[in-house]
Amino acid sequence: MPNHCYHNISIGSEITKERQEILDAIEKVGGICRYYKPMPKELEGTTSPQRIGDTENCTITEAKSEELKHKYGHDNWYDWCNANWGTKWGCYEFEKDDDQLRFTTAWSPMDELIIKQMAQDFPDMFWTFEEEQGWGAEISIEGGDFIDVVHYDVPTWNGEEEIDCGGRYPVTLTKLAEQHPNFTDGVGWYVDWCNEFAGKTLKDAKKYIQANFMEEDSIGEDEAISQ
Repeated sequence: MPNHCYHNISIGSEITKERQEILDAIEKVGGICRYYKPMPKELEGTTSPQRIGDTENCTITEAKSEELKHKYGHDNWYDWCNANWGTKWGCYEFEKDDDQLRFTTAWSPMDELIIKQMAQDFPDMFWTFEEEQGWGAEISIEGGDFIDVVHYDVPTWNGEEEIDCGGRYPVTLTKLAEQHPNFTDGVGWYVDWCNEFAGKTLKDAKKYIQANFMEEDSIGEDEAISQ
């Protein structure tokens, strides 16, 4: 299974009747990749990689493979998608809610050329995406141009502390070492499983765990803070 890349597009352009028809058509075909760069029908359902030859186990003849490559640059759906969309499955889990579009791509965002084509129809947009490990981007588009592009990397963690919660599963705290747009509370200690901010210092974080996760009477305050 791929790592998923989650996208949101907020459309700032006025949704005219013509633009609404475009949005409906995008939803009907399953996303902006298939709308702005449709896959050739001859490549739909092909095998990747193709097994070229004339025997029973082959999926395509050499002549047909060369014909498809001459027409489309590739003889199978997978190679074509990566070359033209920048991602193997295009947009999936597509949802449209008024001027908001939400969808997923595999491993990476789709090629920016797809968004630039969309910007010809919707010149004002705000596009964000994030891969499940935590890297991503925020992109403002005005008048069809990319005017503000902010890329960010995976969060940097450099500390870990396990807190005994008295009979319950222990809570693991991890320390965010550098500022990151997904963590508005900034550098400090976070609850590992939910990324909930616990405190700037380890002492403050332990107090937070005591107040929110400890079983009653499981540990004294002085003991909790001094650990």
